[in-house]
Amino acid sequence: MQLNANQGQSGKQTGQNVPVSVGEYGDVLLTELMPRYYQQTYRGNKYSCLYASAALAVAAAASSFILYNPTGSGKNLVLTDAYIALTAMTAVATGCDIVLAWAPVATTPGTIGTPLVPANCLIGSANKSVAVAAPTATLGTTPTFARVLGSLYGDLAANDIAGIHDDIGGAIIIAPGFGVAIFGVNGTPADVTIAPCLTWDEVPV
Repeated sequence: MQLNANQGQSGKQTGQNVPVSVGEYGDVLLTELMPRYYQQTYRGNKYSCLYASAALAVAAAASSFILYNPTGSGKNLVLTDAYIALTAMTAVATGCDIVLAWAPVATTPGTIGTPLVPANCLIGSANKSVAVAAPTATLGTTPTFARVLGSLYGDLAANDIAGIHDDIGGAIIIAPGFGVAIFGVNGTPADVTIAPCLTWDEVPV
């Protein structure tokens, strides 16, 4: 059996039919040409949003960062990456967990801070994100924990800095009418200030 495909822009000749190679068990042989996120970034579908500084809120009270997908947006927000820079405002006595939680948002959360402007990861693209991001929000319902982004041990001194990176890789998708928020749970979240950044793809529903 042989599969055929049309050659794209990066190859011997645009429009040329080329065979797809398979192994002895019928497995398709692939090699990586473009970087992992090239296609979605190149098409202008990837966005990122950073908030420079926020107190790490306690879950179910108020979020430190919120990203939500308005009802009727026509897009799913596919989370690909999270990075959080942390600063210990005082000595962190007992550490804490930093979690991503979700909640339904019919239109907007009850109370929301000044909206942030998501950046398109294709620098120079005029595409605008359908998502709404904000530094703070109060959700109208108790959020459901979806993922632990990272944990802090209780050994940070005042003004110590640290970083947490989570390669979400599309494992969490925000459908229209829902949002995610970042919280601190357990330990002493109030001892920490964070600068959160989320990256996502916007894909038609």
